Amino acid sequence: MRRGFLITAGLILLIPLTFPATVQAQAEWDLVSFSFNEASAPNYVNNGFLDYTQDTVFSPNDNWFPLIRFLGDGVGSEIETDALSYGHDSDSSLFDAFFSVGLGSQGLPGTDVADEQPPGDRYSDIYASDKSGDNTQIYDGDGSSAQIMGLLENASTGVDALDMRPPTSKELIFWSVSASTAINRDPYMAAGASGANIYWGESTDGYSTALPLSLYAEAWDLGLTGADDIDALVVIETGGDTDFDPVADTIYFSLVSGSPSLIAAGVAPFMGGSPADVFMVGAGLVSPIVAASAAELGLAANDELDALDLAIREEILVALPEPGFIPLLASGATLLGLLYRGQRRSDPSRALRRDLR
Repeated sequence: MRRGFLITAGLILLIPLTFPATVQAQAEWDLVSFSFNEASAPNYVNNGFLDYTQDTVFSPNDNWFPLIRFLGDGVGSEIETDALSYGHDSDSSLFDAFFSVGLGSQGLPGTDVADEQPPGDRYSDIYASDKSGDNTQIYDGDGSSAQIMGLLENASTGVDALDMRPPTSKELIFWSVSASTAINRDPYMAAGASGANIYWGESTDGYSTALPLSLYAEAWDLGLTGADDIDALVVIETGGDTDFDPVADTIYFSLVSGSPSLIAAGVAPFMGGSPADVFMVGAGLVSPIVAASAAELGLAANDELDALDLAIREEILVALPEPGFIPLLASGATLLGLLYRGQRRSDPSRALRRDLR
């Protein structure tokens, strides 16, 4: 009787662990998209994950590698996608900021960015802020302190593009490439591209090299120079077309440290700006403004905002898999372990074998 109870209890507690891997992967597949930077790719490619390149778009996984949503240029790609957005049409005034941080970022004291240790683990995480000067860890690279991304940590993987919601029914993706890609890699080099341009295409394999390259917005539409480099991007596309309309559409962005606009004296709103500031243009504004400062996100002025999305935090948290699977696993395994030990102690054949020795 006791043995039957233990079997039943153990299996009941393990049931959530029999299926959640699939449920969890599916929930996260439907939720988050991201890419990692060029420096991260060799950690995967050199270990046999040949299409885990810097323009592949991933989703989190409850394992030690992320899931692939869709490919960029595929195996051997030299294209670095360093910002992406699906162009969700929503009221951004209601949104929290979700973001990742770049190499060397410290965060303000008391924030989750600052508290994440060792510091190299911060770059594979996703944080959220209501722009009140604090931030909270939502995803953790290896899952040790928050929902798992399925990434190598300790400076091994840097998340550099992000959208917290699934593609829209239009199935479009908006993206920017690194300045190095724009200058040195075709088809961008052949098109005279800039790291401050925004491109659009279908959210499917081959998006990053599909010809002809389709421009959504050029550097000067954002008040930038062609030598600037967009680091994080959110596109809110309301018109249903694929041309940026500053009256109807909105673009939020950050800039890579060292971008000329951040160091050009006297040019608003970038004068004295930080690579962790969020700038905005559109929604009726033809000139950019500061939408959120580094300090409002709980970041230091010399930190770097590597990826960004704006979303309603409650909707994101509701969509995350239910917590508590690991404690259930431990409880179920413990009960089954007790059963097994009890079975060994009460097994008459075992006693007979001992007597025959």
